[in-house]
Amino acid sequence: MRLDNNRLEDINGLLTSQRQLQWLNISHNHLQWIDYALIPKSVIWLSLRHNRIEELGNYYNMQEGFHLTHLDIGHNALTRMDRLALQPSLKEVIADHNQIVELAPNTFSGLANLTRVDLTHNRLRTFPLSALTLTLGKQTQHSLTGKF
Repeated sequence: MRLDNNRLEDINGLLTSQRQLQWLNISHNHLQWIDYALIPKSVIWLSLRHNRIEELGNYYNMQEGFHLTHLDIGHNALTRMDRLALQPSLKEVIADHNQIVELAPNTFSGLANLTRVDLTHNRLRTFPLSALTLTLGKQTQHSLTGKF
């Protein structure tokens, strides 16, 4: 579904009946917030580029049942990224051109499928090394390498 290049300020209730939706583009709108409760769990690819999003929310701590592998939230107003903002199914996270100053500890922990993270053009100065730890299995941990 393409909803890009509009003037949407809120998508609350807009997608509740879309249970088979796999591709969602809400880029270039006027969204100031987004929560996983508003996104169908069937979505695999989600683009939220060029909005005014300050926080990627997960108010209800929804972590199970999502099929989301690609999240593009570049060119927004994010200032922080934490573990609840990312679904365990993610393979790719693009968060370039934001205002991120902080990565919370364990931000990428539990994201066993993650292959790419783009945090270029943010305001990072320091961050805890634990933010870069990926848990690939119950016994194995590796540091995240990617585009920073």
